[in-house]
Amino acid sequence: MAYIASNKNQDWLLPLPIKDMISKDHICFLVEEFADDLGYTRFGIMYDGAGHPAYPPRIIMKIIIHGMLSRIRSSRKLAAGCRENFVMMYLAEKTTPDFRTIASVKKS
Repeated sequence: MAYIASNKNQDWLLPLPIKDMISKDHICFLVEEFADDLGYTRFGIMYDGAGHPAYPPRIIMKIIIHGMLSRIRSSRKLAAGCRENFVMMYLAEKTTPDFRTIASVKKS
């Protein structure tokens, strides 16, 4: 029996945008539209000041909403998804928030 040839060491010449790797009717586009339309002015006041820059609230909100729809409640699994899952990478805008960051937003 013949198998399809594969080469795991072959790199892509031009990587595709993450959005092109996701099907056009995926729920993540609805999550993105919903989260981007929410008002985040209250969060802007809370994060003004010195210190390490915070993740934009819309990014954390997209991660949490997608987690709810996917039945992922663990902050550690959501954080891992931002590093390993194309859909989560797209929603997180290629940022990788720590599980503690996600957990603190979920708690508050």
